[in-house]
Amino acid sequence: MRSKITAFGIGLAVSALALVSTSTLVASASPSTPPVVKKVTLTVSSNGSTVLASKGELVVVTLSGEHLRWSVAQAIQTTPVLSLVSEGTTTTGASTTVFRVVNYGTAGLNAIGTPVCPTAGGCPQYVVLWHATVVVPVVDPPAPARS
Repeated sequence: MRSKITAFGIGLAVSALALVSTSTLVASASPSTPPVVKKVTLTVSSNGSTVLASKGELVVVTLSGEHLRWSVAQAIQTTPVLSLVSEGTTTTGASTTVFRVVNYGTAGLNAIGTPVCPTAGGCPQYVVLWHATVVVPVVDPPAPARS
């Protein structure tokens, strides 16, 4: 009977220690903060510009205003440099397109703005072409020389 009580006591002590150490781990664990993602933001005033970006960065194209309805931006690239993350337009004519830089190289971004016209009356017929270039230079350090 004594050995059963001793075994029960040891089992209870081990269980209590496990519970205390688990709660200590949970209590001391701090919430992890998500990594900060760098981004390049392009707007209507970026038309005709060339920007530098790095692999992993986001390229955010936000076009609005100037009494125009903007299309989402399209990436023009011969090799995959930018990967589409999201795109959308609003009822007011604004558009936002988000790309992630996935490779080295150069990519063009194009969008089109057309007039926001009233429901009644005439509407001017013109198109505004928007373009920007994203350059992702190779910046990785060379591999160490082997002897």
